[in-house]
Amino acid sequence: MKTMTFEEINKTLKQLFPDEMITAATDSWQIESPDFRMLILLSTDQSWLRSLSNSQYGNLAAIGRNI
Repeated sequence: MKTMTFEEINKTLKQLFPDEMITAATDSWQIESPDFRMLILLSTDQSWLRSLSNSQYGNLAAIGRNI
């Protein structure tokens, strides 16, 4: 099974959220918009990621996924 690289995840996020501010670190991304904030964490071995988000309407999701 092929895993996504940091660069592939970064590119995908920019495609999904072209108008939002995306701040990237070596193992995480933060996406900010007027309506929501999202934090995406990549595991140390890059085998899974977790997405946490909230909005002005409350918590949206906490999702973990093997990649």
